[in-house]
Amino acid sequence: MKLLRETLTNFKGIRDYTFSPQGGSVSVSGDNGSGKTSLLDGFLWVLLDRDSAGHRDFELKTLDASGAAIPMLEHSVEIDIEHQGRRRLQRLQAAPVGG
Repeated sequence: MKLLRETLTNFKGIRDYTFSPQGGSVSVSGDNGSGKTSLLDGFLWVLLDRDSAGHRDFELKTLDASGAAIPMLEHSVEIDIEHQGRRRLQRLQAAPVGG
């Protein structure tokens, strides 16, 4: 399986980010809290409905500068993958909560 693109929107603190490895081999590195695990969690959430620790009930919420959850945000992850020569686009979203 090749990951062509992954887009996170309001997912685990990432407001809007697109990662585009275009099917290539990549290495993801960065400071603690920069979003490395969130990229993996988003990918696994779409494919397996779980995070990287195997949990189904993990937090999707995006926090404001003070650490409070921002209400009424739609959380989504979209992945574009190629598997066995076929391209597939998958998107998973969670409805807004709070308000």
